Amino acid sequence: MKNVSNIAFESYKEDLRRYDNSLYKIKFSNYDWKLSIAAYNIMLENLTSYKNMYQPQEDYDAFGVENNSEVIDIVDSFIFYNDIYQTNNDEYIVLKKH
Repeated sequence: MKNVSNIAFESYKEDLRRYDNSLYKIKFSNYDWKLSIAAYNIMLENLTSYKNMYQPQEDYDAFGVENNSEVIDIVDSFIFYNDIYQTNNDEYIVLKKH
């Protein structure tokens, strides 16, 4: 298994910034859209009751906050307690930090 936490969470935060500003240019050099989606899905599964395609259109609505800046705060909190690992068969799992 490979720890992909930093790339996944930073990529997701870049997407959140871009959602708020269509002119925003991705600054994170290791940006990976697949890992961004993995981070979003893992957070959605662990922090909300939404599953699969049954979630609100906007990320901030899914996480029960007012804007994407607040979602970034949630991401930062989630990072503090959790890591995302990519398994050998390209699936992602979340493990609590000790």
